[in-house]
Amino acid sequence: MQLAPGKDSFTARIRAIPVNRLFKHKKLFLAKSLPVVDLLPRYPVGLTEDERDHVEAFARSTMNMAIQHRKVPDPLAWPKYFWRHNYDLLPCKPQEQGVVGGEPVGAADGEKLADLLRQNAAAVREYLDLLRNRLRPDLYDPRHDEVLFGLFARVTRLYVVMVEDPFLWARDLSGIVLRPLADTAITFAYLAKAGTLEDFKRFVEYGEGQQKLLMLHLQDNYATAKIAGRFVFGRNRR
Repeated sequence: MQLAPGKDSFTARIRAIPVNRLFKHKKLFLAKSLPVVDLLPRYPVGLTEDERDHVEAFARSTMNMAIQHRKVPDPLAWPKYFWRHNYDLLPCKPQEQGVVGGEPVGAADGEKLADLLRQNAAAVREYLDLLRNRLRPDLYDPRHDEVLFGLFARVTRLYVVMVEDPFLWARDLSGIVLRPLADTAITFAYLAKAGTLEDFKRFVEYGEGQQKLLMLHLQDNYATAKIAGRFVFGRNRR
């Protein structure tokens, strides 16, 4: 929001009014030797530009000192009033700044971008289906293949959701999706390149522990979850 100029002729004359009231009610006295004494009676039309600036500077400093030495119950009363009524004093206009070297984007550009993203998402889905059909996990110990494919599928799902929903492009919402996407991508890359059998085993055990912890929380907070939890854990033990 842009504020009105604080040192133009209009605001200067507004400040001169309360200074005049101070003189009238004998709240302010000046030494006769001060140059401003001869200038005040002729303000604002009977002065040169330099003389008028001198009087207006005197009015500003006088009112600032008067406000600072004024005894009020709440020293922040005036700032509170000013800022909370600022919309009544001056209309708020949005400030738009163009990007240096950039070009304005129209509705057609948005449709073109959305179409390209849809094509990209479709290609990702097609690749994921192809990978699933070709995947031959080790049925004796499928943890290695299941973990890698599950992580890759999660990254793909989050990416597709992100690119197909423009409402998620806002900074606050995109961070919610990008954080788990990045975490999953980092975990997938590490396990795919340097993961050992022990790493995959610990990864699966950690995930199972998190699921059981969630089940315990549900048991503590929801009566129906307690029944489901006993059934699930009993089945797992068998």
